[in-house]
Order: sequence, then C-alpha cells, then structure tokens
Amino acid sequence: MVQRDIADRWRSRLADFVSTIDRYDCLLGAIPLAFLIALCVATLFDLSFETAVLGGVAIALPALLDGLFFRPPGLQSA
Repeated sequence: MVQRDIADRWRSRLADFVSTIDRYDCLLGAIPLAFLIALCVATLFDLSFETAVLGGVAIALPALLDGLFFRPPGLQSA
C-alpha cells in the first residue's frame, strides 16, 4: 500500500511538471541540443569546429526564427 502511494505521488508530480512545459520551453531546449548534435556529428566525421558550429546554427535557426518572428510569445491566440 505504501509503495503504491509513493509511486502515485511521484507520477502525479511528474505529470504536473510535464504539463507546465510549453512550446517556447521546447524551442529554448532545442537550441543547445542542435549545437550538441552538430558537435557530435562533427566529432564522428572528423570535421572542424567551425563546421560543427555552422551545422548547429543551421539546425537551430528555424527554431529561433519561429520562436522570435513567426510565432512570438506575445501573439498567442486565446
């Protein structure tokens, strides 16, 4: 009985936390993730650091433009 109570409490807290994550949190997380992926790919294929940064920019740019210009936080429809 006690184990189920604790598990249900953690599941509830996790569900509350996940429900507070919105689109802009995901966009902010995508930017460093893009650079990390580009750095890993550049390391794997023995590319230069500049190439890795350029690849990270190419991956992160659509997320950045979408969050800043195409659908900014202040223009959400109710």
